[in-house]
Amino acid sequence: MKRAILLFMAFIFAQNIPAEVVVKGRVVSALNQPFKKAIVEVVNRDAPEPKPIVHLTLSETGQFQVKLPAHGGYIITFAAVDHQSRIIPLLLEESPTPIELNVTLYPYDYLEDPAEVRIIGSWNKYRFESAKPMTRQGNRWIYQLTAPADTIGYQLLGLLEEERSINGHQADAFEYDGGGDFHSLLYTKKGETVTITVDPGKFPRYRGERDPWLQVDPNHQYIVEMSQITQLYDKVRSDYFQKKKAYLETRDEDSPPFTYDMRPFIKQIWEIASASSFEWTKSLAALYTIGAFAMSGSGDKALLEKSVRLLSPESPIWIFNYGVLFELDRLAREVDLPIDLGAFETQNPFKLVRGTAILVQMLDAKKKGDAATFQRYYQKLATNYRQYPIFEYYIAKYNPDRRIQVGKLVPEFRVTSLDGKTVISSEQLRGKYYLMDFWAVWCGPCIAEMPYLHQAYEKFKDRNFIILSLSFDKSPEVVNQFRQKKWKMPWLHAFVEGGFNSELARTFEVRGIPKPLLVGPDGTILATELELRGEQLIPTLEKLLK
Repeated sequence: MKRAILLFMAFIFAQNIPAEVVVKGRVVSALNQPFKKAIVEVVNRDAPEPKPIVHLTLSETGQFQVKLPAHGGYIITFAAVDHQSRIIPLLLEESPTPIELNVTLYPYDYLEDPAEVRIIGSWNKYRFESAKPMTRQGNRWIYQLTAPADTIGYQLLGLLEEERSINGHQADAFEYDGGGDFHSLLYTKKGETVTITVDPGKFPRYRGERDPWLQVDPNHQYIVEMSQITQLYDKVRSDYFQKKKAYLETRDEDSPPFTYDMRPFIKQIWEIASASSFEWTKSLAALYTIGAFAMSGSGDKALLEKSVRLLSPESPIWIFNYGVLFELDRLAREVDLPIDLGAFETQNPFKLVRGTAILVQMLDAKKKGDAATFQRYYQKLATNYRQYPIFEYYIAKYNPDRRIQVGKLVPEFRVTSLDGKTVISSEQLRGKYYLMDFWAVWCGPCIAEMPYLHQAYEKFKDRNFIILSLSFDKSPEVVNQFRQKKWKMPWLHAFVEGGFNSELARTFEVRGIPKPLLVGPDGTILATELELRGEQLIPTLEKLLK
């Protein structure tokens, strides 16, 4: 293992002209029919932007061939209309022979009798939260709209067990949506009435035995095992977040903490890893074990310890889930293992992993109040990693010259109330303590703040304190519908047209939500961000409200 990692690093750092590896093969349907449309897409995991470096629309034969730089980490996606997409994580060393991947795609597992079918499309920017229900007519579902353009696209929700948007069968053409599925396109005329029909009986179904979907040449069998582990991780991760979202939408102050049992998943991936002779397979199982613990905190502590020990800082496997570095130090302490994040910074072959290690150390210094260490890491990020959006976000967030920080005057602003009847301004709120809360219904972390915001409002509403929630949703109606349910949010509201692209967002340097800030009676910003989140909110208000 150590020798493989050192060879990988030696090449990635030393080669001026990287060698290329040929990846070729064929993609077919389990139905033995030509695809309506199919694509192969390759993303370089270490690139600043997750844009495809390869995008191929397949011919009827389904054959493909691409050349990729050796010593890289990639995600290859295979997708086709009416079919479940598949992804392959690929770590490449130099290979004198091509890597052959033969992929079989199976149709979606459509529900036989869906209880509800909803539709999204180009008219609502494919947003799930503003999906419209279709009308049932016998075995079919119908939706009518006035075409906003000469070409409209749509997708359907409710046809699968999972919450996933997929193409419909009524289409003049299809376009890839960038996430493993396709938009159905209809050619019409702007202003015409369009009727979209869904007949679940018209979708293709596969009833036979399912053979393995991926076959690889004998020299690269680890790719099959890594793909199996990745598929299991993606499935459990999707289920975890779907269940957590449902919990957050219904919980209150008396609800028990959210729990999710990751043990069956961890057992499954280690069954694959234990039977494998490939070190990269075992390393990926270790990485996703750490990822499972980072999400839920549950699982076999012995396997967590094994995983932390197995994955060295120089391992290229980290590129497939570098975000776990944010939790790695905490998890390592749970099993009494020291972690040197500085080693990731100097030894990992991938720039994205190295930058993440710097960021984690910077945020840790900030939390501890170590200004000198914080500044040292901040300068490293600002000097060498600005091209990555994730790092640029934090570079801007902690820019010493930023407008929104404690001690500065809040910028002047004027917003229209959610009902459109009144104007709310900084001048109008002067003399009060007010919490500006940039949020959206679609934002899971924003919904997680609801119990704390309601508790704070009830506790401090008679102490010259008010909340102003500023929605980044698609429309005011989305907020109104949300407030008719569990969380009433009985305070001031405004809708921010344009969201992150609005002038208000630029003025208040809103690059992510939730973003809270507390303003004092004289207009001075008293607190921001984490001091006003979760369990920190009420203690912060207790301290600052006079």
